[in-house]
Amino acid sequence: MNIVFDMDGTLAKWQQEKTLFDVSKPGYFRNVPEIKSMVEAARILYKRGHRISTLSAVLPYGYCRTDKLRWIEAHAPFIRKEDRRFVPYSESKADVMRSIPEAVLVDDYTKNLLDVRAKAPKTVLIKCMNGLNDTHHTWNGARVSIYSSPEIIAYTIEGIAEKQNI
Repeated sequence: MNIVFDMDGTLAKWQQEKTLFDVSKPGYFRNVPEIKSMVEAARILYKRGHRISTLSAVLPYGYCRTDKLRWIEAHAPFIRKEDRRFVPYSESKADVMRSIPEAVLVDDYTKNLLDVRAKAPKTVLIKCMNGLNDTHHTWNGARVSIYSSPEIIAYTIEGIAEKQNI
């Protein structure tokens, strides 16, 4: 099974108080703290034989992608280089998800999930609850919480995918 994790707000902490100016600086993304439970859940899933990928939006500055690649190398080096995917900020993740067979997307941003649901309907979608999102309760699908143990997160992701015949 291909399990694709968003980075910002899912594997890496989304720092809500930061401004566009802050996140536009070189080194910002490289130094964002990890969400330990999610990174460890991804590692558990990898050890169970699942293909683990990232799919993250990048700002149009050249160093943003490089910073995120360095972050992955530091926090999730088990993710293969060819499975570290990016889309330009404000573009849809759906085109990438359509090209990944038997895919599960774990993302914290409802807009991304709804877009992928509309354009890549075979993708299993799971919202990552991170304590900052779901303030409007607009997602009506499967969820995992960063506050669960890594084992429970991994088990839940596998169970949701299995239930949807992936």
